Amino acid sequence: FPGLKTFPYWWIKKKNEESELCLVNPGCDVDITLKSDLRTMTRIWAGELSFADARKSNRLQVEGRPVFARSLSNWLKISPLAR
Repeated sequence: FPGLKTFPYWWIKKKNEESELCLVNPGCDVDITLKSDLRTMTRIWAGELSFADARKSNRLQVEGRPVFARSLSNWLKISPLAR
């Protein structure tokens, strides 16, 4: 999150398991990197903005393996309260 004094976060996703958020580098290879501001990610999580629209407007940049970038919305879920 540019502009915030935060550390990077790592999401670990294993096949058929829930995503796990890590505050410390787990030592795994990075498959994709997301760059966004906190407001945009909050709007995505709240269901107010889709991943596709955030990417089209360049509010969310995704770098890395295309197979993971395409499946982003499958493993990084929005809030269950968003709907």
